[in-house]
Order: sequence, then C-alpha cells, then structure tokens
Amino acid sequence: DGYVSYVITVNAIIFIEEQFLEKKAFSLNVHYTAPHAPWDRHQHPKDVYDDYFKNCKFESVDWESTHPNHLSKEGASGSIGHTKLERRQILSGYFSAITEMDKNIGRLLDWLEEKKLRDNTLIIFTSDNGMNMGHHGIWGKGNGTYPPNMFDTAVKVPTIISRPGHIPEDLICDKLLSQYDFYPTILNYLGVENNSTENLPGRNFANLLRGKTLSNKDIVHEYD
Repeated sequence: DGYVSYVITVNAIIFIEEQFLEKKAFSLNVHYTAPHAPWDRHQHPKDVYDDYFKNCKFESVDWESTHPNHLSKEGASGSIGHTKLERRQILSGYFSAITEMDKNIGRLLDWLEEKKLRDNTLIIFTSDNGMNMGHHGIWGKGNGTYPPNMFDTAVKVPTIISRPGHIPEDLICDKLLSQYDFYPTILNYLGVENNSTENLPGRNFANLLRGKTLSNKDIVHEYD
C-alpha cells in the first residue's frame, strides 16, 4: 500500500542495503511506473497536484487542437485534453508524477552519497518511450494516433548517464543511439567480455562515457 513511486523506492533501498552489507558489486533496475497514467487528482499527493493545478502555466506544452487522427484513450489508460479544464487536470497529474519520481530518484542518490558509492556507481536514467502531452494535438506516444506518429516528442527517449569524476558532465550527444546499445556498452564499460555479439543489433558507445570522441562509424548499425 502507498504511493507507487514511494513504494518502489523503499523496496529499491532495501535491496541495495542488503547488497552493501555483502560488499559485492550490485546491479539494480528501478522501474518506476510514473509518469504513466492515471493522472487523476486522487492518484497523486494532494499538495503537489493542487500546486500545479492552481499555479502552473504549463508553458512548455503549447495549446493545440486535438489531432484529427487521434485514438481515444479515455479511462484508466489516459485521457485527452479536449478543453482547457481537462488539459489542466491531465497536465497537473502528469507533472505531479514526474515531480514525485524525481524526489524518489533523489532518495536513491542520497543513499549512494551517504555510503560513499556515488562516484563508483554507473547510473543510467532512461525511459521506454517519449510522450506527447498535448504536443501536436496528441495525448499519447507514437500509438496515440493511427497511423502511428513519429514526432520527436514521441520517439526521442530521455537518457542521462552519470558517474562523477569518470563520465564527462554537461556533455550532450547528438548521435542516433538506441536502447539496443546499452547491452554491449555496459559490458564494455565494466570490462566484462561480451561473448554474445552474434546477430545482436546493439553497438558499443562506451568510449563516449570515457570522454572520447564517438564517430559515426562507431555507431552505424549494420545488418546482413
């Protein structure tokens, strides 16, 4: 029971506490459901939701009429902001979900700082898809319309990789990378031999994490 992002974080901390006592290297995937729907008022902390609903201008999301090819996403799976009130309600829930997720990610980072593991832990923050929250008149990801849309807000995936003192900070990569690439990249970065390269599409971009130049040749995906 409890707010989902909080419950997930509590379980994550319990796990890494156990790993810390074992004095071994650990790997942990923390799969927050946020900021997925539902975005109703009663689904999120009241003070956070109310603050967004009453005070936020949501200037990062332009007001656009509903896309003509939009698919209905009413109910638990999501909503469509047809009116200004609906738009404000949905965005208040969505922004609340992100805010609370950020707070709980901060709790995990605080644990690593406290245990003096922050600079010895590779952190990858990413997602499984982008999201149109009224952008282009669409409420949903690529499958928010039919035919599916390929707007950058739908297909670009947020990704932040961090390890203080080791991975360059404030570096933005403009190369076309894929989540297929995480597998060979992480193994290479950790110095683990990769014996499963046959027929796998991923390419290693670990040099980027080491502060080296990443050429187009390094990331070209070749298929037979």
